[in-house]
Amino acid sequence: MRLVSLILSFLLVVVAVAFVLLNRTSVGLNYLVGSGQYPLAVMIMVALSLGVLITLVLVSVPLFKAKYSVHALKKRVHKLEQELLEYRDQVTKDV
Repeated sequence: MRLVSLILSFLLVVVAVAFVLLNRTSVGLNYLVGSGQYPLAVMIMVALSLGVLITLVLVSVPLFKAKYSVHALKKRVHKLEQELLEYRDQVTKDV
């Protein structure tokens, strides 16, 4: 598995380097406080990175809510199991 991961990482680096070399053209970017000239590859990588970051944030919020709900439900189940055991002990003592 480590070898496969190493090979895939190497291929990703090769593809990234090829991408940068093929997209060396500078493009202008106008933003709120200024403007600048940046290589096209950098602009595409920044846009891709921002998209990945935004997606991770949007996906992680419901995921953390779900994990919290699971934790609370497990805690409730444990409490109910303890109550059930106490009830069973009480019923067996009464019989």
